[in-house]
Amino acid sequence: MKNFSTGLICLICVLLSFSIPIKTTYAYNTFGHKLVNGVGYYGQNRQYYFLNNSLGSEKQKFIDAMDKWIYGTITTPISFRETTAQSSSVIDVYKVSSPNNGVAALTYFMYGDKNVDASKTDWYWAKIDLQSGTYDKLTDWQKRLVHAHEIGHGLGLNHTNINGNLMHSNGNSSTTNIPQNDQFNGINSIYK
Repeated sequence: MKNFSTGLICLICVLLSFSIPIKTTYAYNTFGHKLVNGVGYYGQNRQYYFLNNSLGSEKQKFIDAMDKWIYGTITTPISFRETTAQSSSVIDVYKVSSPNNGVAALTYFMYGDKNVDASKTDWYWAKIDLQSGTYDKLTDWQKRLVHAHEIGHGLGLNHTNINGNLMHSNGNSSTTNIPQNDQFNGINSIYK
């Protein structure tokens, strides 16, 4: 009787496993397009970022955030270095004057001098504008979140509605200010 019960339980488990659809959920979203020349291809095609002097003492926060993307917990093709030659960069960062409207930064996807829709086309470089009115009122932790989040956009990650995620559209819903496995998996899905 014991063998019969055990066999019946195993049969039910097997049948249930075939009848319950398994849905894969990703904690990242992409725009469906990417940086034309990639994100560095494991150092073989290094990319560059340019930090405008308008950042002042905030430059180090961006450098730290980029380092977290480069040296992550999962191997990705990301390979970036700072450059002073703006013409060679694929991510440019500025701090611009703005009112305190709740927006700490904006990322623009650029094709030459034209801002393009990343959900419709690839881009050649990204421009990140830190919005001083809101950004300047943030804590150090929140500023680091903004840098890491905007780098994620520049590399091709879109917002997600998963609470705690670095790429959540509302920074107050993020519980980390550095990229996690979800974001690295997203980068790997874009730049396979």
